[in-house]
Amino acid sequence: MSTKVLFYTPYGSWYLHSLYDITLGHSLKIRDAQVKFIGCDGVFTDCDVHWVNTAPRTSESCKICQQSHVQVYKQLGMPLEWLGAYITEHERKQIDQWVTSLDNLELLDAHYQDQPLGKWVESSVHSHFRMNELDMLDAEIAGAYRSYLLSAGLAWCGFNRVFDEFEPEVLFMLSGRFFSHRVAYEIAKERGVRVYCHERGRIENTLLVLDNHTVSTFPTLTNSWQEWKNEPLNPAMMEQIEKV
Repeated sequence: MSTKVLFYTPYGSWYLHSLYDITLGHSLKIRDAQVKFIGCDGVFTDCDVHWVNTAPRTSESCKICQQSHVQVYKQLGMPLEWLGAYITEHERKQIDQWVTSLDNLELLDAHYQDQPLGKWVESSVHSHFRMNELDMLDAEIAGAYRSYLLSAGLAWCGFNRVFDEFEPEVLFMLSGRFFSHRVAYEIAKERGVRVYCHERGRIENTLLVLDNHTVSTFPTLTNSWQEWKNEPLNPAMMEQIEKV
């Protein structure tokens, strides 16, 4: 049987990451793997493209992002499905009721179906406001947190259905830090699905690919030093260091 690889690529505005994903997808298809690409069709009420302190969302933001997605995938000949197609109207209402029922001081530790969505969205909300500390007594911050919780709940329902139907053996996606990526990562981990997260490399013109880690869980430089401190550099590495 061929390997099934699920790609989560929600943000059309970040098209460079889509190019990485599509290139790898075609490479895998040549090698007889089955691939499925899931994008965002504006299902989220907030997202990591449009943080309020960097690129506030407008009424046209989701439409523009989605159009960019469609164009890139069409040009490169890769089918793309939408996450919203995997979420029912009943689930949308149920999640909305859950978020509405929460007190502001419950948001950080909020659980939905025993899953700590409050913790999973926290990193995105910090980035949303460019704040180190989040004051849940601030109406604007609490409102944004609710929006991200709602979006994470939708991602939770949608991805569980995607995993049920496609039964991937591998998940490939950006970073793993952002709220919906974190949801996908946690579902994959729970199901024993191998996860690869990619991010810009620490060296120019390189791509960092993490095996069963997000950028948040990847070992620190201190850990890496302990693992590699006794390994000598080869001549190519020495030459590269001298150029820095």
